Amino acid sequence: MGYSFPNVIGSTQTAFNASQLPTVRADNSYRLLINGDSMSDMYNVVNSVTATFDRNSGILTVTDAAGNAGLATGAPVYFWHKAYASTLKQQRVIANRVSSTVFTCQLPINYDLPNGALTSTGLVRYPHRINDMSWIAWLQMLCGQPFTIVNNSAQSGDTVQQVINRWDNDVAPYDFDVLLMQMPGINDQLTINGSLSETTTTAAIYQLLDLCANTGAFCIIASITPVFTGEVRATAAIMQRVQRLNQKIKAYCQRKPRFLFLDHYRQIINPSSATGLATSGLLKAADNIHYNVPGARKVAAADQAAIQAAFPSTFDTRPLNQLDCFTNSAVSVTNATTTRISGVVTVTATAHGFRAGERVRIIGATGVSADINGFQTIATVPTANTFTFLSTTANPADFSASTGTITVGQSFNLYPNPVLTTANSGGTVAGPHTGTAAQYVGVTNISGSTNVAACSVVAHPSSPSIGNVQQLAITTGSNGDLTGIQNTAVTSLLNGTMAAGQKFFVEAEMFLSSTNWASTPISEINFTFAIVADGTTYEVRGSEFNESGVSAGITTSTTLYLKTPEMTIPPCLAVSQAYFTIAVRTAASWGPATETLTVQVGRIAVWQTA
Repeated sequence: MGYSFPNVIGSTQTAFNASQLPTVRADNSYRLLINGDSMSDMYNVVNSVTATFDRNSGILTVTDAAGNAGLATGAPVYFWHKAYASTLKQQRVIANRVSSTVFTCQLPINYDLPNGALTSTGLVRYPHRINDMSWIAWLQMLCGQPFTIVNNSAQSGDTVQQVINRWDNDVAPYDFDVLLMQMPGINDQLTINGSLSETTTTAAIYQLLDLCANTGAFCIIASITPVFTGEVRATAAIMQRVQRLNQKIKAYCQRKPRFLFLDHYRQIINPSSATGLATSGLLKAADNIHYNVPGARKVAAADQAAIQAAFPSTFDTRPLNQLDCFTNSAVSVTNATTTRISGVVTVTATAHGFRAGERVRIIGATGVSADINGFQTIATVPTANTFTFLSTTANPADFSASTGTITVGQSFNLYPNPVLTTANSGGTVAGPHTGTAAQYVGVTNISGSTNVAACSVVAHPSSPSIGNVQQLAITTGSNGDLTGIQNTAVTSLLNGTMAAGQKFFVEAEMFLSSTNWASTPISEINFTFAIVADGTTYEVRGSEFNESGVSAGITTSTTLYLKTPEMTIPPCLAVSQAYFTIAVRTAASWGPATETLTVQVGRIAVWQTA
């Protein structure tokens, strides 16, 4: 069987045999590694930071004036600083949160860093934050999250040779099926990097592509893109060099059986530019080289058909019916008749329907029997009303010592109205919005107060329909306001059984449409999961970022598969709040009020994974 890629512009390789495509893992995923320079690195948020180093202890103190967005103690971050040999290559370190702008981490004491403040600024990449100015982030959202990211090994500022130099540390140790990168080479053109000759860059490109091929992975390679007016490399000579390099990259990919070439240059170039520069409005105004939201979405949309054809398996884990949540799948335990003898716990639960080997989640045990809560694997099923599992804890207590209701279920989704079929009961709509909300849905302006929406619960737009969606018909928009939904009961709905060390991620589906996109622009999709533990807010963000003044981040009707990174609850005594945010940020130039932006959200899951 072959797969055609009609939208891979300029590529003569239009089909792959099934044997050339990556296989699906047992855990239902394509495992993907990101590599390259900043054009790939910015799948996650990357910020400039200042830092001080203690040579006696090896403690690096990092200050991020832009904020670390709910970074948790114990979370990994990546740090590099081009001014020092020891930090030319990114360092994967574990953060110790100090505040919303400061964290510390451990580095070797023999690094060539000064004692005290480091010169100029370094860079930090946050894996808990996915950047919606990234073409890879948009590719994931548009294509149904086909890839499990095993590592973001790209690094901002790198030349091609510097990417090669990091290979043994940042690529070789990982197990992956797919390698993806926008080809480095644009940083070879900088004077600070030696203004490398085209011959030198070409040789390095071939070496890097050979390394990619030798992994045995399926390789997705995107072309180098042009810069815009105001960037130091915005010269005709450099842009012509970029064109020649792209021709060599494309020719290499066409000769390889497991390479897919994506022509991003074609999507970004301004055909009328005599200097060979990018089209206005597709790159960040702050630097004139990196994609903004419109640019990232444009190249991802152009890539979508090719990626979906090359990776036909879908791994959609979002809910399909109301049973897909713990509340609706759980059965009650009869506390008094539950026993634990010699490490075997026998549970009485009338007509439970479970079978040996199945994984269940138990909640509600209190006091000395609380250690039985959590994930358990059923060992045996003696009767229709009992099952057993093994307990290795030293605590001899069983459920009979617990007060309250203990429940057991096979769904690990904590959100109790997953496809929103329970409508207009318990939901909230905060002014100035009007209308109705589904149960456990709160419609609100997360920031700002100008946006106005008419809210309703309507049938899911697919056929056959998957329950309902929460609809927001926004008719008044103000630049920078963030409008959307959160779960209600933030102090009780999701956090009641949360504890340190547990892991969670959130998924949802979003549909966007407009009567006139030019009159209803949005600049950001914001998808966040947050908890408050011991008074501190921690977050993971599946989509975030907005650039001031961007007025056309989305310009066409769009269906998005939203997914956050996994959150691990840091050491804490108690989790007092838990909530998701699914919202859009309206941009400049809204109006007139006769035009409507329609936002629909459904199929919501808050998955506990450990």
